[in-house]
Amino acid sequence: MHMHPSHRAGVIWEGVLDFNIKDYLYAIRRRLWLPIAVPLAAALVTGGIIYLQPEQYQATATVIVPALSAKGYSTSAVTQYFSTYKDVLTSTPVIDKVAAETGEPKNNLVAGLSANVVTASSNVIDVTYTGPNKKTVDNVAQTAAVDALDVLLAPQQSAGASEVTTAQNGLTAADQKINDFIARTGHTFPEDDYKFASQELSQLLVNLDQARLAGDHARVNGLNAVIAKRQADLAALVPIVIEWQGLNQAINSAQAELNHAQIDLNTVNAELASDRAPGTVTVKSLGHISRVPGILKYGGVAAGVALLLALAFIVLMEFFRPAVAQVPYLRKLAVPARPPSGDELEMATVAVPSAAAVAVADDGAVKELSGAKPSGNGSGSRKKDG
Repeated sequence: MHMHPSHRAGVIWEGVLDFNIKDYLYAIRRRLWLPIAVPLAAALVTGGIIYLQPEQYQATATVIVPALSAKGYSTSAVTQYFSTYKDVLTSTPVIDKVAAETGEPKNNLVAGLSANVVTASSNVIDVTYTGPNKKTVDNVAQTAAVDALDVLLAPQQSAGASEVTTAQNGLTAADQKINDFIARTGHTFPEDDYKFASQELSQLLVNLDQARLAGDHARVNGLNAVIAKRQADLAALVPIVIEWQGLNQAINSAQAELNHAQIDLNTVNAELASDRAPGTVTVKSLGHISRVPGILKYGGVAAGVALLLALAFIVLMEFFRPAVAQVPYLRKLAVPARPPSGDELEMATVAVPSAAAVAVADDGAVKELSGAKPSGNGSGSRKKDG
């Protein structure tokens, strides 16, 4: 939007109300205190708040994971284990357990516990705890490190115990079937019974051959009767032996499953015991944490945000500022509206206008912008627009 043409020192000048970057830089220069004072105040307030926070102390527990050392996991498996360990470290079961064992508030544990690993394939994990109590940070770091290992192994321990229970139940059921079989058949060891009966039958057959050679017909007839009975008994034992063999195989399978389950459970229990071995977790106290880095970091962020807000405020104020109030510096941007006429050249012969003349001209320009008619000398200097 353009200003009305105005006379100044005999020359018609015309300015513009459209702003560019120079206008805003000029506006910032006029309010230079704002983008300086506001960021400084924000940085000071932020630094003061951080300074007033409680003192923080730090301790690191170095964990050598026995499970990874013993089994020689691959790099991807170690990476997955560490990722899971970090999640478990701040999980509810670990936080609740550590809080109960150390008395540290849960919110401090959640905010202060972290884990890191030196290399991707390393089985060494650094658990760091930052808290306000100097006397408890070491204990909290060690307890959290060990409890996290225990919680990671808890599913394996639970699965192992469940496997042992299932295998034991299977073995008990197989034993019960054997007992029922013995009560029903009367054979505790039918395979042995069949073996002894087979041996007896073989001996009877030998005796039968000898009796036939000796021509002892009476003995031959007696042996034939005994042999026939033994053969019938052996034939009756065959299905009993087959059934017993199936039951015995079931018992052996159940016993093997129980042994395997017990081995797995014992392995997990051994890993749990190794978690609390003296060399598994070592704690190092890092002492007091300086607040200077935090003050510089967050104070700088606050100052940057405050600077942007201050500049935005200045631009916003200039955008909504009344045009009449902007005349003093818009006059500096004015350009000649048209070449001066002869009379105007004659009026412009004075090299340097007096201060009073400039003041009158300024007054006329302000009134023209505000819609009022200029008075005095200002009205006499208006020329008809070409």
